[in-house]
Amino acid sequence: MGSFSYSWSALPHEITIGRYCSIASGLNIMGTRHPYEWISTSSFTYDSNFIIFSKCKKDFASNYMTNTRPSSRKTNITIGNDVWIGANVLLSRGITIDDGAVIAANSVVTKDVPPYCIVGGNPAKIIKMRFTDDVICALRMLQWWDYKFSDFEKIAQGGESIKNPMRFAAKLRNLIEKGDITPYKPTVFSVEQ
Repeated sequence: MGSFSYSWSALPHEITIGRYCSIASGLNIMGTRHPYEWISTSSFTYDSNFIIFSKCKKDFASNYMTNTRPSSRKTNITIGNDVWIGANVLLSRGITIDDGAVIAANSVVTKDVPPYCIVGGNPAKIIKMRFTDDVICALRMLQWWDYKFSDFEKIAQGGESIKNPMRFAAKLRNLIEKGDITPYKPTVFSVEQ
């Protein structure tokens, strides 16, 4: 999880989250794929260690061996920078939610979400873009999330630049070009630490 991000939900270990993300409560991740093309989708076909089947094997004195679970798509979830995920969202495994995206509450996201899109529904579909293409291009090019928010004090005086993304981008570009602002490089620490 990147700097200045937070989550009110428990997160699985196979998720990567960028900076400045806001994740509401109730985020869930879909389970692994069941082999619907086999004789049964039941885990007796691929997981002999599943508790009810391992117990039954002992009770029945069975040596039943399972198949290998069919390969799933990638399971990691990648969430970019400045992403807002509303309450009670369900995410499919293997998706990417790109920078600046907004996921409406109670949505089921089964596909990748493009940058700066607002998506919602079941399955989630694009509702609208947050900004025009010019603004999106400027924000992505500058990667403003690489800086600490306290550096934006030089830009945000009076608050109007924060409310106007193109003005903010122009001021940030000027600070970068003059060398008055440098990327924030915090100490990275692991779960074990």
